[in-house]
Amino acid sequence: MNRLWTRACVLVVIAMVVALSGCGAGDDPAPAPSVVATTSQMADLVSEVGGTAVKVTGLARPLVNTHTWTPPSDAASSVGKAKLVFRSGGDMDPWIEPAITEAKAESKVVDLSESAKIIRNEGKINSHWYTDLRNVKLAATKVASELTKANPRAKATYDANLATYLGKVQNMDDSLQYCIDLPKGGKLRVVSGHDDLDYLARRYGFRLVAQLTERGADTATDADVSRTTSEARSGKAQVVTVPWAENDPQAAAVAFKLDIAKNAILTDATSDKNLAAETLLRSVAYSVNVIVSGATKGNVTCSAAIGTDGE
Repeated sequence: MNRLWTRACVLVVIAMVVALSGCGAGDDPAPAPSVVATTSQMADLVSEVGGTAVKVTGLARPLVNTHTWTPPSDAASSVGKAKLVFRSGGDMDPWIEPAITEAKAESKVVDLSESAKIIRNEGKINSHWYTDLRNVKLAATKVASELTKANPRAKATYDANLATYLGKVQNMDDSLQYCIDLPKGGKLRVVSGHDDLDYLARRYGFRLVAQLTERGADTATDADVSRTTSEARSGKAQVVTVPWAENDPQAAAVAFKLDIAKNAILTDATSDKNLAAETLLRSVAYSVNVIVSGATKGNVTCSAAIGTDGE
């Protein structure tokens, strides 16, 4: 009887040891790190890669001119609580710098423009790098790396999310290239509001025949309208585009003088749900669709790509 009792006790002890070993600290999921993303595009990008293993606070709202946007008073508080701050870089989010200084935190700041193949205009960074989806792949890979450093236990999650997202980006890129190639008669000819279309033109091959202002923070003058109209007429422009938050009368005046469409694009921010372009990929698709449909007077559209997120 004693031998049976002893054997039973040993088995119970072994079972307890096995159970406890399965609940070791090394297997506990680490708390999802809190991070800040400056723009709506960057917030979406980080959320795609991080998934449930990251808590993202996006600062700039959809449909704003992020070049000139003023952050809320609690931005420094959000930065102070964050383990990482993902910024878009260049003149897209200079307003984050005072918040970082005010926070006096040890948050690591990750400038995702440094991952991209940048276009420089007169030595200055063109900050719309994320409109070239090849750059989005590079930035997503950087995000996964930084999140893994901050939360190594979630590496498998980040790697899996990254692989899925890279596939979606490629699918969207292929769909948009197919759409751009549909119109016949050579490259599409476009007037831009500022330097926001340089990356899209580089990626998809349409021609920028005129540009209303140099930077997103600039206001077009009457002289800008006159110059742009002349250049656009000489270049046989087919459509005038301007970022949604800069939907100004100067661009409308150029389009009116040329008797062509003026359409708003999403190169500075994503949209709200009303436009169905609230993600980075959808905002790029929306902009390409605006260019193609405007240049072809609605005969060709890329609407099939909008709302799919490359899935």
